Amino acid sequence: MSVTPEDKLAAQEARPMQLSEVSKVIGQQIRKEMDCVRARLYWQNALTNIPTEVVAEALAGALSSKLYQEVPRCQCCCRRG
Repeated sequence: MSVTPEDKLAAQEARPMQLSEVSKVIGQQIRKEMDCVRARLYWQNALTNIPTEVVAEALAGALSSKLYQEVPRCQCCCRRG
């Protein structure tokens, strides 16, 4: 089965939408907006249907962004009490 230029174009157009969807799901899991059962079902489907480079790019982008990094608690407020 040969890949036609139309197939390549369709894959390139679908990539940003796939990347956006995967990034959204990663964020939902980190923020605990998606439970384990739904996450497992999503990833079973995603890992078979979405190219690995899209998943890798979404994971790298989400986990390296400052959006999801832990911030240490303020020491001056924690010691009062």
